Parts: sequence; C-alpha cells; structure tokens
Amino acid sequence: ELAKENDIVIVSLHWGNEFLSFPSHTQRSFARTLIDNGAHIVYGHHCHCLPGHEQWKHGHIFYNLGNFIFGNLDSLPRPLIWSKKSRRGLVAQFAFENGRIHKIESYYSYQAGLKVEIDHGKDRILDMIKLCKPLSYSNRKYLLFFRTLTYYEDFIRSIFNKFPGIRKI
Repeated sequence: ELAKENDIVIVSLHWGNEFLSFPSHTQRSFARTLIDNGAHIVYGHHCHCLPGHEQWKHGHIFYNLGNFIFGNLDSLPRPLIWSKKSRRGLVAQFAFENGRIHKIESYYSYQAGLKVEIDHGKDRILDMIKLCKPLSYSNRKYLLFFRTLTYYEDFIRSIFNKFPGIRKI
C-alpha cells in the first residue's frame, strides 16, 4: 500500500548476525519480498560488516551498511573482534527522478580511531563485485553456500574464544 501512496519506498531493517559476511537465506528472501511488494530500497544495519548489495527487479538491497562510526574501536577490551572488515562501512547515495531511482553511488568508509575516511577509489568497485557474487546464486545454491560459510565462521569464532591470546588480522 505504501508504494501506491508514495513515489519512493525505503525500508530500513535492524537485522543480521553480527560479523557474518553474508545475509542469511531468510534475510535474502524477505528483502526480495519487500522489493516484490513495492519497496524501492531496502537497507539493513546491525551486523558490523558488509554482506553485500544486489539489484532485485526494480529495487536495490543493501543487506547491511556496516559501521560508519562505532565509538573508539581501538579502546575496546577485545580489539581483535574489531578487524578491518568491521571497521568498514558503506555510504550509499541515491538520486531519484520521476519516482524512480536514477543513479546510485556507493563508497566505502573506514574508521581509524574516531576518524572516518571515505574511499572514492576504483578498487572498491572490484571488491563490491566480488563480495556480491554469491547473492546471484539460485536459492538452493545460496542456502548451501550460507550453511558452509556459517559452519566455518562458527568454527573460527570458537578457536578465538578458546584461545583469547590469538590476534585476529
């Protein structure tokens, strides 16, 4: 109904498993359902990393914008959790024309202490393409990919919990 009453519908969701590099199968299905039902942009926040972006039919899904700024990460008791990937964020800029998305530009942000830097470099485009590739998989293939990924990430996390002296790169 919102799509009938508004030119642009943007949905913001607080979701995602912390530090997991890809959205769950359920998140992916739900975000696509939101687009199918009239949303133009769906974006998430919470998981402290960048699980990718995809265009789905007429809309765009940014599964998470990462961390733009999140306190002073260097002063936290367990800084090893806050690896390089959790210090990155995504700044997405949208231009609209006649009720449609006309242009999207996105930039990485990087937090160093309490300072945030915006990366306008060309490397970010190749990095985003590599990051988003699994999102184009069929539902069955993506579910298998996600289960394998979460198994290995849970295994690595358990190693760091058992041996807190190990430093994460």
